[in-house]
Amino acid sequence: MQVIYLQPLLIQNKEPTMDEYQEELLEYQAFELDPLDPADDATEL
Repeated sequence: MQVIYLQPLLIQNKEPTMDEYQEELLEYQAFELDPLDPADDATEL
């Protein structure tokens, strides 16, 4: 849910210095919301 609210901030961002922080925050939240399933890790390759 939080990622949805942060994306518009990246689109309308007026402070370029916040880009890296927001990108890392989005990546962290994406990982937390969708962690790697151990069964899907690399066994299906």
